[in-house]
Amino acid sequence: MSTVNYTEIIFKIKEEYIKHTRVNEDGSIHFTLEMPVAEQVCPHCRSSTRKSKGKRSRDVKFGAMQHHTITATYLQRRYKCQECNHTFIEKNPFVSRYLRLSKSNMAYL
Repeated sequence: MSTVNYTEIIFKIKEEYIKHTRVNEDGSIHFTLEMPVAEQVCPHCRSSTRKSKGKRSRDVKFGAMQHHTITATYLQRRYKCQECNHTFIEKNPFVSRYLRLSKSNMAYL
């Protein structure tokens, strides 16, 4: 069974965000996630920008599926505002700010 079929339905991860999938020896699944560069709005001055400053990897726990853990490394992109030089992180559907549990896992708990 393809892992992409249930990840889009259960964990709300689109296929285009998945860069790499690895199934470990114990049956756990690990994804590498990355969102494409998109127009972002600065939370400080409300101007829009596409200027990417870099990426930061975050480990995210998505829960369990049939007694196997689902984890991911999310390569979160940082943006830099051209107007006020403020740096901020991109908006994402996976995980809330400062947390390591996914939004779908939080809803389940």
